[in-house]
Amino acid sequence: MMIPDASKALGEMVRVLEPSGTIGITTWHKVGWSPLFSESIARAKASSHKEEKTTPPLPMRADWSAESYVRTVLENAGFQNIVVSIFETLWSFANQDECAKQLTQSRWISPIIQNANLTDEQRNKYNQVVHQVLLDLVSRDPNQPFDVSMVAIIGHGQKPSQ
Repeated sequence: MMIPDASKALGEMVRVLEPSGTIGITTWHKVGWSPLFSESIARAKASSHKEEKTTPPLPMRADWSAESYVRTVLENAGFQNIVVSIFETLWSFANQDECAKQLTQSRWISPIIQNANLTDEQRNKYNQVVHQVLLDLVSRDPNQPFDVSMVAIIGHGQKPSQ
């Protein structure tokens, strides 16, 4: 989850949910494009003259990527009849240009890039290096179709009737 204080958020969900009501949450177990994004950011920052060259993590705590943690958080929030499961899907790309467009121009990536605190020079470099990162990490053939695995954790639980 990308919520700053997930325990507080779940507490509020319990508070407003009617007795016997059900809540559902989802978080990422594996974000297949994350290594591509992180490597592109790292290369963009490494090419810069700016002193800060570290790559910030995606705004998600690592413990949320474990099924057991999701179950524990729901239990600690007071839910019962908890079910936590894994759902895997593939994000298919016809070629590397299609993926590069998603990693540089799509609306969903913009806030993530902003969170990386890039200078204008680094942002331009990021847009340039994505293609090379795809060649290095995915395939030497830019026209070859490929899939990126996306694995979600889906949890739901019920507020006690009393």
